[in-house]
Amino acid sequence: MKKVIYLFLVFVIVFYSCEKDTPTDENVKQKNVVGLVEKGPFISGSSVNIYELDNHLNGTGRVFEAKTDDEGAFSINTSTSRGLQYIKLSVNGFYFNEFTGKLSDAPIVLEALADVSQTESANINVNVLTHLEASRVLKLVSSGISFQDAKQQAQRELLDAFLITNKSLKPEEISITDNNTYANILLAVSSILLNGRSDAQFSEFMSEIRDDLVDGAISAEMKPKIVQSSLGLNHTQIKEHIKNRYAELGKTVEIGAFELFIDGNGDGQIGDFYEEDTPAIIVEEYLLSEENAKSVLTETLASIYSFAQNQYLFDAIYSNSIVINNFDSYELQAIYNHDINPNANIINELWKTAYQSINRINQLIYLLRKSEKDWAARYVDYARTYRAYLYLNMINLWGDIPLIIVSPSSINEVIDFSRISQSEVLDFIISELNNTYSHLPDEVPFPECTKYFAQSILARAYLHRADYNLALQCVADIVNSGKYTLNAESIFELPNENNYSGVWYRKWIQKGDYMPVYRYVETLLTAAEAAYRTGNTAQSLAFLNQIRQRIGLENISSITEEILLNAWQTELKNEGLHFFTLKRLGKAVQILNIPEYKLLLPIPDREITLNPKMTQNPGW
Repeated sequence: MKKVIYLFLVFVIVFYSCEKDTPTDENVKQKNVVGLVEKGPFISGSSVNIYELDNHLNGTGRVFEAKTDDEGAFSINTSTSRGLQYIKLSVNGFYFNEFTGKLSDAPIVLEALADVSQTESANINVNVLTHLEASRVLKLVSSGISFQDAKQQAQRELLDAFLITNKSLKPEEISITDNNTYANILLAVSSILLNGRSDAQFSEFMSEIRDDLVDGAISAEMKPKIVQSSLGLNHTQIKEHIKNRYAELGKTVEIGAFELFIDGNGDGQIGDFYEEDTPAIIVEEYLLSEENAKSVLTETLASIYSFAQNQYLFDAIYSNSIVINNFDSYELQAIYNHDINPNANIINELWKTAYQSINRINQLIYLLRKSEKDWAARYVDYARTYRAYLYLNMINLWGDIPLIIVSPSSINEVIDFSRISQSEVLDFIISELNNTYSHLPDEVPFPECTKYFAQSILARAYLHRADYNLALQCVADIVNSGKYTLNAESIFELPNENNYSGVWYRKWIQKGDYMPVYRYVETLLTAAEAAYRTGNTAQSLAFLNQIRQRIGLENISSITEEILLNAWQTELKNEGLHFFTLKRLGKAVQILNIPEYKLLLPIPDREITLNPKMTQNPGW
């Protein structure tokens, strides 16, 4: 009898215990989880999944689902007798690309971890910061650290990886439209991750950084990738893209100075004012003294140096004249593989810095031509020579380009120019250099240039146009001047300054304290090529053998295009001329195994977007 009573009591206890654990209307807790999913904003219909996690951040099996609206907003109503505490959000969808100003071509996945126990209505945003910290948070919690401490530590380590120190934030509370410090940090990191990448490349780069941060510190291998991806971001355009997107959605937003959280020049510090799309206007009164004119000319050459270092780097990699198994940069590897696109950072930088320099030169010429100072005309000739140098490089890179020789009358003036044929630009270059050569002095200090630099660039222009006899006349003037030898061969050079040079230029191209712009050896190579093209083999051999003797090689008695090409490559390695030489000698398509259209670069997409008169090169 006692046994029966005992079993009955056990049954009653178990029955009521089970009944107590079964959810009822009184003990079910409603929880509403809302938020935004942003890269730029995810588009309407993106899938949002919320996974319930236990105290060790393992999944319990409970999943809640929702969809985003056209601003990336979502709302999920959940219920559980226990109440949600830890959750993982995972979002899969297309997003607005702030770099291109268009919707993404493929979906991406972003995640977030959050503690939602403190409120019945949790506001949790999902973004690249929540995504990058997630794996580190999981590892810290698994080692016994509390969730809140793990979140704070992971966030500090994440910001350190992007050189952002002395800042604390909660990524799940940030939106890119908040127009505050936290929004600026989010957009800075987001833009660095995306910089010129396709959707697949972007996802891959995020995964690499996220995996790298699992142990708490960014690796030595990953640091240069972040550095490279921080360079050349057009923050003005990115802001406009985001504002335009929200305007399409019927919402007005302001975007802050997120560029202050980006290392824009590779010096290891954030806050560089590395991009200025608005042209700086030279105050006319400033040019009343020669000293100030020289200062403006020096600043202009610093801008030209920015263009030249990227041009040298691009030329060396695209022509495969430097061979590196792994560039530690998706963009440089793409250039090496001839797999560039109109959004490539280096293409944008080449175009932008060239026209920024030209704008400065145009202003200088315009103002000095109004001056009655006796030195003013000479500085006009310096400026015209440097402008011709830039335009010659540009037609080699892009073919037809806008020829801009006027100065904006105010800082707010925007002039759209059409492209003209490269033959017209070349005619202009030759006319300018013929004029300045006759006025420039024989010897001058930097930042001025001599008549022989003008004559050197003129020889390049004639070689480009296949005017071999005129090219020979130019180099003859330089040779007969007696001012240069193969032991004292610098005709013009720019100082290499680490404050202005990029990390990859310094790593693979820079040769010393000066960047050679034109050396006497190029004069002899030009003479050898021009003489060969005009049928004067003996003269061509004489020039080539003079170079060979300098480096201890035996004289040769015959000449071919291959010998000429090898001489150019050997003597002027990584000085910005190899791709142009391959093209000029008709060897680029064969040697580089590229289609014909890749002999010219694509016009940057941003230029086509901003200038309604701009057209794209065929094939791109």
